[in-house]
Amino acid sequence: MHTGHHLTDLLSDFGVEHVFGVPGGQTCALFDALHGRDDVRHIICRDERNVAYMADAYARLTNRIGVCDVTVGPGATKLPSGLMEAWCSSIPILCIVSELSPGWRHLYQRGAALQAMDQELLMQQFCKWTVTLTSPEEMETYLATALRRANTGRPGPVAVVIPDKVFDQTWEGEHPARQPRHELGVFPLGRSGPDPEDVARAAS
Repeated sequence: MHTGHHLTDLLSDFGVEHVFGVPGGQTCALFDALHGRDDVRHIICRDERNVAYMADAYARLTNRIGVCDVTVGPGATKLPSGLMEAWCSSIPILCIVSELSPGWRHLYQRGAALQAMDQELLMQQFCKWTVTLTSPEEMETYLATALRRANTGRPGPVAVVIPDKVFDQTWEGEHPARQPRHELGVFPLGRSGPDPEDVARAAS
């Protein structure tokens, strides 16, 4: 399977049922994997400025993490307003952001890489945690970590940046024997205080 299929399998295992986003050339692998699935539904938005707000509203209404996706460059730069709202309101959102191949990075400073920018640096201003994948093997660990960070403590947005070279790779590993961890997709993941019944038992 390619990385897009690995990502969508993990999203399903983590209890994600809806993703809001706008397709882009660098996210083709994600949409290839979503096509025909009935456990993870993608809702296409008219503008990237809407995706974070829609994920935010979904999270508020369902107590499940809101998930959105955008393409590299102009797509990513439209996220901050929605992410700042989620940050200030303690709403967990997972942003899946595509990126150009690492081999283009030396062209960033010359302005010779179309749509290129330091997206992780941008996301750090509005997210609890950000990470850029360098290989498909990192997907499960980083995605689970992102969801935990979004849903624990004071909830808030997180971002996983995936270069197109990683997105398009064929993943040779084996997906775990589908052990759903749906609790990772629900917030708050941990209690902010002890169970009153546990306190009463401890006191007695």
